Parts: sequence; C-alpha cells; structure tokens
Amino acid sequence: QQQQQQQQQQQQQQQQQQQQQQQQQQNAWQQQAAAQQAEAMRKKQELEARRQQLEMETKRRQLEELEMKRKAMEEQKRMIEEMRLKQQQEQQMKMEAAAAARNAEIAKRQADIKKKQEEQQATLAIRRVVQKVRTATAENFDEMQQELATVCATELEKTGAEEKMREECQKAIEMAKGRVDAVLAARQKEVDRKAEVERLKLEQEANMLKLVQELTDLVVAAEEGTKLLDEVTTPLDESAKDEKITPAKVMKLVDAAETAGAEAKAKTKACTDFIMQRRQDLQVFKTGAPGAAGDSENKQNLSKLLTRIKEATRVADTALASAKEKKATAMKRAGALEKTKAIEAVFAKYDKDKDKMLSMKEVQAYAKGEFKFNVPQDCLKRIMEGPLVEEGKAGVAVASFHWLRATVGAARELERDMNRKKDREEKEHILIGVKDKLVEKVKVVATAVETAHKDVIKAEEKIVDMRKKAMGAHYDKHDALAAETDKVIKTSRASYEKVKKTLDGLSSIVDPKYAKDVDAFLDKEAKALKIQMKRMELRLTRASNLTTRLRDEAKETAVREIVTMKENVIKVIRYNQRVEELTTEQIFAEIDKNGDGEIDQEELAAWLESADKELKPFKPPAADEPEAEEKKEDAEEKKEDDKAEEAKEGEAKEGEAAEKPAEAEKEKIALVPKAGLVRPTALAPAVPEKEPEPEVIELDSDKLDEVFSKLCDEGESSLSKAVFFRSVQQFLKVIKETALTDVFPVTTSKPMRKLDAREVVEVLEGPIRDAKTKVTRVKCKALRDNVEGWATISSNLGTVFLREGKPSFKVVKETILTEEFQLEPEGKKEGEEEKNEEKKPD
Repeated sequence: QQQQQQQQQQQQQQQQQQQQQQQQQQNAWQQQAAAQQAEAMRKKQELEARRQQLEMETKRRQLEELEMKRKAMEEQKRMIEEMRLKQQQEQQMKMEAAAAARNAEIAKRQADIKKKQEEQQATLAIRRVVQKVRTATAENFDEMQQELATVCATELEKTGAEEKMREECQKAIEMAKGRVDAVLAARQKEVDRKAEVERLKLEQEANMLKLVQELTDLVVAAEEGTKLLDEVTTPLDESAKDEKITPAKVMKLVDAAETAGAEAKAKTKACTDFIMQRRQDLQVFKTGAPGAAGDSENKQNLSKLLTRIKEATRVADTALASAKEKKATAMKRAGALEKTKAIEAVFAKYDKDKDKMLSMKEVQAYAKGEFKFNVPQDCLKRIMEGPLVEEGKAGVAVASFHWLRATVGAARELERDMNRKKDREEKEHILIGVKDKLVEKVKVVATAVETAHKDVIKAEEKIVDMRKKAMGAHYDKHDALAAETDKVIKTSRASYEKVKKTLDGLSSIVDPKYAKDVDAFLDKEAKALKIQMKRMELRLTRASNLTTRLRDEAKETAVREIVTMKENVIKVIRYNQRVEELTTEQIFAEIDKNGDGEIDQEELAAWLESADKELKPFKPPAADEPEAEEKKEDAEEKKEDDKAEEAKEGEAKEGEAAEKPAEAEKEKIALVPKAGLVRPTALAPAVPEKEPEPEVIELDSDKLDEVFSKLCDEGESSLSKAVFFRSVQQFLKVIKETALTDVFPVTTSKPMRKLDAREVVEVLEGPIRDAKTKVTRVKCKALRDNVEGWATISSNLGTVFLREGKPSFKVVKETILTEEFQLEPEGKKEGEEEKNEEKKPD
C-alpha cells in the first residue's frame, strides 16, 4: 500500500509538473506575442522617424506624395493588425488542441493507473500467501499449499503477468517442500544420534572398568618393583662401613641395585606408557561421561592410581640416585684401600730386612728403582736426620712413605734445574759469537737489497713507458710491448729471488738446536730488510699484473672489434633484405651463388662487396589499408560539411553584421592580445623534424675470415641455412605490456591483441620512427600464436616496451651438460644389452 501511495504521489507530481510546463508554454507564447507587438511598434516608430526626417529634408515635395505616403502607412498598419489577429487565432487553436490532447492523455493515464492498481492488489494477495508457504512448518505445509492454490485460482488472471507469478508460486512451493523435507530428515537424524549416544555411554562404561583394572595391575607390579629395589640397595649402606670391602664386591652390589632399579623403572614406565597410549580414553574418563553409572567412583579410583604411579616413580628415582651416591662412596673407599695396599707393596718391595722401615740404603734403592734417580748424599742425610724418621727409629716408616716420595721428587727437580742452567749458559756463550757474524752478513745483504730495489724501480719505469706507448699504439702492438716489459721484470725478479735466498739462508750457519734463537735475532735485526723485500715482491707482482692486463685488454679489444664487425655484417644483411623486400630464404639464396645450401667465405665477401652499406632510416609505410582510406574519406566529408555550415551561417549573419559594424569592431579589438603578452597560435608553422643521417657501415676485408668463423658453428667452415636464419632473425622481448595493432600509424590503428610481459616477437620490418607521434614502432610476429602486427618499441616519453633478446631456455632444475647428443657411448649400450641378455632365464 505504501508503494501504491508513493506511486500515486509521484503520478500527481508528474501531473503538476506537466501543468506547470503547459503554463510556462502559454506564458512563453504570450511573451512571444508581446515581443512581436513591441517589434511592430518599434518598426512603426522607426518609419515615423524616417518620415519626419524626409519631410524636413524634402519640404518642396508635393502634398500628393505626402498623402500617398500616409495612405501607404495606414495600409501597412492595417496589414500588421490583420497579421497580429491571425497569429492570435492560430495560437488559440493550438492551445485548444493541446488542451484536448492533454485531457485525453490524462484520462488514458488514469485508466492505466487503475489497471496497475488492480494488478498490484492481485499480485500482493498472491505474494502474501507465497510468503506464508515459504515460512510454513512441517505441520501446516499442506494447509498453506491449499490456500495458495485457492488464491491463485481467483487472483492469478488479474496480475497481468500470469506465467511469471505461476513460476514464482511453483518455486516457493518447491523451496518450502525442500526445507520441510530437510527438517523432517534432521529430526530423524537427531533421534538416531540420541540412540547412538546411549549405546556409546554403555560401551564407554564397560571400557572404563576394563581400563581401570589394567592400570591397577600395572601399578601393583610397579610398587612391588620399588620394594625390591629398596631391599637391594640396603647392602650398599652397610658396605660404606665395611673396612674390608673390595671394588669387585661393591660392583656386584651396584649391579644388583641397577638391575633392580632398571626393572622398577621399566614397570613404572609401563604405567606411564599405558597412560600415554590410552590418553584420550583416560581424558574422557577423567572429565567424566555425563549420566554414566559409577561416574564419581571411577574418577576417584583413577585419581588414586595416578597418585600411586607418581609415588612409585619418585621412590624408584630416589632409590637409584641414592644407589649412585652410595656406589661413589663405596668405590672411593675401596679405591683408597687398594692404593694403600699398593703403597704398602712398594714399601715391602724395598724393605729388604723386613723391619717395616726403610734405611738410607733402602731409600737409595727405592729412588733408583722407581724414578731412575740417584739421591745425593747430603739429601739422604737430611732425610734420615729430618722429620720423616721418628725419634728412636732407624729409618722411614710406612706412615711417612708418601712424604719420602715427595722429597725424592723435589730433589730430582732441583737436579734438572741445575742442568738447564748449565745448557743456557753454554748456548749464550755460543750465540755471542754467532750474532756478531750475523750482523756483518745482514749489512752485506742490505747492499744486495738496495741493488735489487734499483732493478725494481727500472721495471716500474718500464711499465710507465709501456703504458704511454700503448695509449697511442694499435692493440696489435700491445703484445710486443708487454713482452719487452716482461724481460725487464724477469731480470728484476731474478735479482729479488737471489737476495731473498741469501736472506733466508743466514740462519743455516749455526747448530739446528739454536735455530729458533737465531731466527728471533734475525727477525729483530733484519726486520726493515724483510719489510722492504715484501714491498718489492708486491711491486713486482703488480708490474706483472699490468703486463697481463695489457695483453688481456688487447685480446678483449680484438674480440670486441670482431663482434662489432659481425653485428655490422648482420645489420647490412637485414637492411638489404628489408629494402629489397626479401624473405630470409630469398636473401640466403641470393648470397649462396652456387646453390649448395651453404654459404662459404668467398660468397659472403662477394655479396658484401656489392651490397648497399649506407643504411638509411626507414620511412613510415603509406596508409593504403582499406580502413585508413575509409577514415580519410570520412574526415574529408566531415570537413566539407563543416565548410558548408559555416557558409550558411555567414550568409544568415551578413545582414546583422551590416547593421552592427560598431559591435564587430569592438569584437576585433577584444581579440587583439594586450601588449607584453605572448600567446601560442595554431597558425604558427610547425618546425619540421630533422631527418636522421644515414649510417655508413665500413667492413675490413682483412678480418672477414675471423668474422665468418664467428658466424659459423664451432668446427664448421661454411654457414648453414639454419645458422644463417638464427643469426639474421631479430627478436625482441616484451619488457612492458603493449598493444599489437594492425597498421603503423598509432592514431588510425586498431589493437589486435595485447603483448604480455616476457613474451618474444620476431622483427619483420623496422624499427621506424613516427614523425608525428615521436614513437618508434616495428612490424613483428608474435612467437606465441604467429600473429603479425605493429608494436611500439619506445614511447615519446622514453618508456621502453620492447628490448632486443632471443628466445632462450632457462634452467629450472639441475641437469648435466654433455659433449655429445647421446648420454652414453653406443658400445657401452651394446655391452649392457648383451649382459642383460645373458641374465635372462632360459
């Protein structure tokens, strides 16, 4: 209803707007009539003014002429009045006809509005029921479907779109039916789900009881293992107090404790492994299954079992850690007992008289036997008279035996210090004389170093001279200059090596055992000489590198010249091919005079001799395409029509221009620019673009053989057709997306397709620069689909779209590079086949 009210309001507004437009049109007509009347009065006034002027100027005219003029004026006035009345009548008739047409249009619109209202009411009634059908439930779906059928039977014909409404009703019924079916299916699914949940609850309860029982058995076994471990580790506590314990007995107790501990750990690990394996089930039991019988009791039992597992694990870990500590204590005690027995055995070995004391003679025997050292007599006397021998005793007892060992070691170290001092004094005495001789020899070597330094300076001066000569000489002479310089460098290198050998051999005049001391002295005395020698070595290396670089640059220049000449040869071939409008096959046949399918050096040289080597820039092709001609004809026709219209307007305005000369003069004055202002004008002649100079290619016939070898494949003496095609064909790579058009001019061309980035095209014609748009274009063929057209290489703003590049393969995965086509020699394959045939069963 709101939509209908809005539509009625809109229709009323439209009617009001139409009435306003009609009123405005009537006012415009009245204004036009008033303007005509005003114009007639203005003309009348002008005529009256003329008449008065003529009367003043022609007083001598006769009264008859005045009367005739008066009558003519009255007749003219009468005619004007008749014309005005006629126009008013015509306007009145037009207004009456427009009012009649407007009334008919209003009546028609009212009838249409009434019809649309009836259709909308019928449609609204049907859609109300359709909405009920759409929201129907499984219980009232049939009732809503019957109600929709009743409404459609009475209101469907009144809608005006019977077929559309029928489809809408059918679609609503299908959607509602599908939704009701889905609801019924969901209800059935929910019933099945509840039954399944009940079944799973019962199954879960049985699994819980079984799982708790299994875990209980594992926990009992783990607790028994920890008790056994505690019983086994008890003897280790007692061993720590046993003074007769041996390491073997300790290890036996430790092995028993470790075995019991491993078993206890294995049993506790079995409990934890069981928990990890059945973690999901235990998590379900721990959280509890709602409604399950004995749920609280099962959770309590499970918690108790987990606590017992933790306690058993803690007891086992504590017992094992305690066993390790007890093992260390027992082993330390047993080791100490073993060492004491070993010391007592050594003491008994040298106690020849078995009086449990070592006399002076027995102490000397102990030192010789154990340390291979003769104890001095004064030291023996101090030992026997010192604190090591108790008062009233005749020798060293077992309790002081370790002090005896320390005293013998100190005496042996004192004797070694005396020997080292003697050797040092002897070495210093010898080195005093050697150092004086070395100082004299270093002075001699310094003179030789100075001579070698002069030779290095000569080599550097020769390098400077070589570089000056090389700058003004041809690269062919660089090798000779480098060889001449190498001779001087070789002489300097020989002088340097001789001095270096002498300097390195200074330390060979002394005993090798004093070599380190002599080297340290030489490093201090000859430090400046060695630094100077290192610098000379670097300078000689630099000189050698400069000669090597000169040779390399000469080789690079030669290669670059050959490559440039090769490019020029290809450029001449391409230019002549395009000038003569030949295909690659035809230009190959033209060079291959004997027709053997290959181009030799003589044939290429003969063709280059007669070829045009003055490369002139290509001009844009003529617009001879049908589309271009049609566009040109359309432009000419449009130009002629514009001229005709301008001529008509000029004729129409000729009278007005004659009546208003002053206004025209003002407009001319307004068009003149003010002083000091410079404005661009379209009439200024365009400055013609300077035509580029032709490129003249000069080829050196003496180097044509090297260029020809570069053109041919390696090891070939002639240029095959495939290699020629590969060299002459020019390819461009798309750097930025651009359009491939049908003709050369950018303004009249139509795009054929888009050239994507990284796509490759073959050049067929060009590059050519468009003088109007300042862009460089080329005719090419896309390798992707062989479509031919024109593409832009670079724009007038410097944007590059195409760049030179050939189709190439990119390595996307590591592979091998072989010298031959076959991966393996044929003989090896045949041998493998014979071997495979031998292995086949009969």
